[in-house]
Amino acid sequence: MSTKKKSHYFWLFFYFVISITISITLVTSFRNTRIELKEKQEQYKVNFNNWNN
Repeated sequence: MSTKKKSHYFWLFFYFVISITISITLVTSFRNTRIELKEKQEQYKVNFNNWNN
């Protein structure tokens, strides 16, 4: 196994780890924003009902 091949595998692994980290971060942030949006919608509904009454 040559050093060139080793470094090639290292970079592949490196990119693999980075892409997984980025995707996990994106997914969790997306989920958090969706939950926050839902909570805000509920708050708006409550406020709207209070205004009507």
